[in-house]
Amino acid sequence: MYKERARKKPWVIGYTPLPDRRGKAVLSPLHYGDTIEILMIRGIEGTITVNGKPFPLNRENVFFIPPRQLHNATFLRGGSSDGDVIAALHITPELLLPYIDLTGLLLADHLPLTSIPTVCGHFERIYDLASRLVQTELLLDGICILLELIGILSAEPTAKPEALAYDRHTARIVEFVESNYAHDLTVEGAAAAFGYHPHYFCKWIKQHTGTTFNSFLNTVRINHASADLHRGYSCAQTAERCGYKDPSYFVKVFKRIMGMTPKEYAQQNASSFHQKKAERSQKA
Repeated sequence: MYKERARKKPWVIGYTPLPDRRGKAVLSPLHYGDTIEILMIRGIEGTITVNGKPFPLNRENVFFIPPRQLHNATFLRGGSSDGDVIAALHITPELLLPYIDLTGLLLADHLPLTSIPTVCGHFERIYDLASRLVQTELLLDGICILLELIGILSAEPTAKPEALAYDRHTARIVEFVESNYAHDLTVEGAAAAFGYHPHYFCKWIKQHTGTTFNSFLNTVRINHASADLHRGYSCAQTAERCGYKDPSYFVKVFKRIMGMTPKEYAQQNASSFHQKKAERSQKA
């Protein structure tokens, strides 16, 4: 039965491209999800922000992010050494309900998900368990590995949880920006859409996300711009598609966030593409 539901496994792991191997910073705009997310990061410089609180990355890092918690990441450097990694294990408790109530089990021990520390240790053990979890074909073995993993995370002796209660208003604003970033979006327009005074709206955004509205909007736009440039759109086309009326301003913002101009970024991507193509030809 478990194999029949392989497309909806209760746990999956994803890997983020490493900055040094891409030759550029890697951004993850402010977002939230319905899964438990366990971030495992080694050998990368940058910052993870959870509910407005920034956490500078150390050599080895494990972050526990419960469902519906706003977070984003900026990965600046690292990834040239073997063993460097940016991996995210996503666990969907609802898909486990026919077999085990993970949330209820934790609550029975007075351990709601939001009580587990945001910053955890034991990178090697956590990363090894996460890798074994996604490779197992037997559900019972997977559940045992998952419970061991959660047990390690919940037993952290010193760190305190940073997660806040799910804020549906902030989540709606995130969704609003993701849906409207390509339009002429202003602070006044966004504030009006939610019935806020612009001054209060800016203060509230800063308090709940740790960044200004314009900074958040620019991060979302540049993230989408990077994807458009990778697809082959010109700088002018990309600027227009991502909500920038002035291409020169787009170039300025892009360089500030990514550390290079859109043209340099596109050239680097093209160079990387041809290099990979040549490597594949040699192997063939």
